[in-house]
Amino acid sequence: MIDTSNGKRIDIAWQVGLQVSLLKQIEGKEVKFQTQIVGWSIPNFIIVHTPYLNGFPPETDKGSECFIRLLSEGETIGFENRVIRVQLNPIPLIFLSYPSILDNVSARKEKRFKTLLPAVIQTKDKDGNIATSNGLILNLSSTGCLISTQNNYHRGSRIFISFSLATNDEINDLSCYVNNVRESKEMKLLGIEFDEDSKEKNKSRLDKFINPIETLSLPE
Repeated sequence: MIDTSNGKRIDIAWQVGLQVSLLKQIEGKEVKFQTQIVGWSIPNFIIVHTPYLNGFPPETDKGSECFIRLLSEGETIGFENRVIRVQLNPIPLIFLSYPSILDNVSARKEKRFKTLLPAVIQTKDKDGNIATSNGLILNLSSTGCLISTQNNYHRGSRIFISFSLATNDEINDLSCYVNNVRESKEMKLLGIEFDEDSKEKNKSRLDKFINPIETLSLPE
């Protein structure tokens, strides 16, 4: 768990392959590089692939400062760190100091709550053909959810999900969009936002499930 600047504590969901942005000041301008987490040692360091922008890596002298931003469980998290070591062989890697304090801004419109709900995921192509896969809803609100699946989906994709709530209510063909994707060898985590029509259509069912949990103060 790491403290944030607003007093909250966050447990970062580190994953090999987690996409992050690395920001550095270059000639007085903030430049953003995209890279991936390769490994970490709590509380010593994190390791990222050396990123490239237009064919060039950032200036990464030992001790130089940079800023990392990532999305973890629906939270946009950022932290300052410094370069501990640069490795060139066998592959270019950067060792960065482990964060001591985080800045976080919630990317969610509403609080989500932990669940373990089996779900059916469907996609439809322009010809109306339907592809079906299985997933597991790991957290849920009335506006979105986090789904674990082994199938590939792209950011911005429109999908339809169906699942059963503990209140015996059925949610069928809920239309939504994939806001973000985190991948590892074992699974994909999809950050999902329900579209407006689906939110209104299913609001009473979702609220019936979520409100008692919120009353008991059992947040994700």
